[in-house]
Amino acid sequence: VSWHASDEDGDALMYSVHYSPDAGARWFPVTSGLRAKSFVWNTIGSPGGGGGLIRVRACDGFNSAEDTSDAPFSLAGQPPLAAILQPTSGTRFLQWEPIALVGEALDPDGLAMNAAWTIGSEHGSFAIDGLRVQAPPLDPGGHWARLDIEDSDGFAASREIVFDVLADSDRDGMDDAFEQEHAFDPGNA
Repeated sequence: VSWHASDEDGDALMYSVHYSPDAGARWFPVTSGLRAKSFVWNTIGSPGGGGGLIRVRACDGFNSAEDTSDAPFSLAGQPPLAAILQPTSGTRFLQWEPIALVGEALDPDGLAMNAAWTIGSEHGSFAIDGLRVQAPPLDPGGHWARLDIEDSDGFAASREIVFDVLADSDRDGMDDAFEQEHAFDPGNA
């Protein structure tokens, strides 16, 4: 992105740049504090749209002026962003514990999104719809959980974690291996 600007009395100018995906209905800051009259814009995370405009504001510390691009342009839509907040990879659960799965999603284009979790192990997998869900208690062993997000344009994102479920045969809150190691009876609460 580049532009031409000057100050009548020769003061140094500082620039800020904003982007609108919808012909000026909404404006998003792109960068500020620039001294140069150009910069390379990484559009990742910027909403797509067919009515793209750039607005540059110049300021000499006292006066300011701005100009908006003359013709709209198109910026391709962006995929959603997905994050797993809970649990973290490597977490350990006891076999009788329900497991809270908490995810977050953001669509830079502001589109509606669908969210689904897939929880699995070497014995199979199952799915639960939603960002914040509770998985039923799982059998002991290694497991994985994947959060899949898809926006209404068909762009998708996913994140995955792994976790362990420890055997707790007597449901006393201590895993069986711990009880055996410390000479407790893992089959008797």
